[in-house]
Amino acid sequence: MNNHLKINKLLSVALAFIMVLSVCTAFSFAVSAYSETNYEDAGYNFLLAQYELRDIEYDSLTKENAIDLYDNNNNVVAKMMIVNRDGAIDYVVLDFMIDRVDEFGFDQSTFVDKFQDKEKIYYAGTLNYAYYDGGALKDIDGNQIDENAYFEIMDAFIAYAATLPEQASGYNGFDSWTNIRDNANNLPTSTGCGGTVTNSSWSYIPGINVSGVNKELNFRSQTTLNNNYNNAFDKSITGTCAAVAVTNMFIYYEYRGFDNALLNNSVDDTFDRALTEINWFNWDDSNWWTDTASGLKSMASKAGYDYTMNKYGTLDWNDVKNSINADMPIFTYIGVDQTSGDYFAHAVVTVGYEEFTHEYTTTEEYWLFGWKEKEVEHEDVYRYLRVIDGWSTSNNSRYVDFNGFYTTVKGIAFMLEE
Repeated sequence: MNNHLKINKLLSVALAFIMVLSVCTAFSFAVSAYSETNYEDAGYNFLLAQYELRDIEYDSLTKENAIDLYDNNNNVVAKMMIVNRDGAIDYVVLDFMIDRVDEFGFDQSTFVDKFQDKEKIYYAGTLNYAYYDGGALKDIDGNQIDENAYFEIMDAFIAYAATLPEQASGYNGFDSWTNIRDNANNLPTSTGCGGTVTNSSWSYIPGINVSGVNKELNFRSQTTLNNNYNNAFDKSITGTCAAVAVTNMFIYYEYRGFDNALLNNSVDDTFDRALTEINWFNWDDSNWWTDTASGLKSMASKAGYDYTMNKYGTLDWNDVKNSINADMPIFTYIGVDQTSGDYFAHAVVTVGYEEFTHEYTTTEEYWLFGWKEKEVEHEDVYRYLRVIDGWSTSNNSRYVDFNGFYTTVKGIAFMLEE
């Protein structure tokens, strides 16, 4: 078999694998916008869901490595995340171009070993890897392949990704301070008399700032808390963002001087209690809102504190400003339909806000016994929530788009009192 045919055969196998994989994963994992910032949480959550589907039990799960996969323009287009599950090596490939899991495997140390010690690995779609060895292009098994044929397949793979509509993912509503500031300052001025952009309103609760959090604060991610819980109780829980948000709120209360906010002075014990108090194990669409509010009250009472609570079935900007200006964190639920057909739902903690006002003038025409010109003044306002996102980026500068991106936004402002 010549090299060109070998590659085509491999591509056929890859396409067949994609079809099988899409059936395997459709019921357990929503499409999301994968990137360097979230691939680790996405990889863990995907694998945890697969373990649960297959009744795979384990005591320990740790990330062992992550391998960048490149196109021929030196762009990282996918990531292979490798984990150690009680000594077994599992992996998952997250495709950054198409925002999907391309492949995964359990107990695949022999296969994964082929990727080690390679300077750069090229990726042309599922099961289609290559690298240079002394100037010769080889597939991942070390067989020399036709360079032109391989990169033709890569070009077709990249072109296919470019034809797909941009995914409307819930992750797209998250951004950094640097990006939202630059986006605001780069708004067009005017077709008429010029324009201005001002940072018109902002506020943060104590310990939070535009670039991160106080060094004495250490918020947790779902991955960390889930792994600790699963290892301690031999479980495989996933999707605990609400309990994580509640736990992060109590981490904040402890920072503010409420010494009993953390159960047994332990974040993991507090997370365990949060799961119970908000009735997470019986979580459904009809009860979660009232159970979360009741859980916050119960956790405060059991810690020996009074509290102030304000519930907002629809969280508006004045609710945000009033709560943050009063130094109250807000348990915040956000939701939106994605182009994948899945519904994105996530719980975060709102700890601040930013507002930008864009004032500008345009020249427009109107009819009054002939076309005439007039100058029209405009004022557009852009708003963002400063959040603890519950992922590995929780202690970074993270913001949520509050300009109508999410179709559902609910909030529970809650603060302990002596």
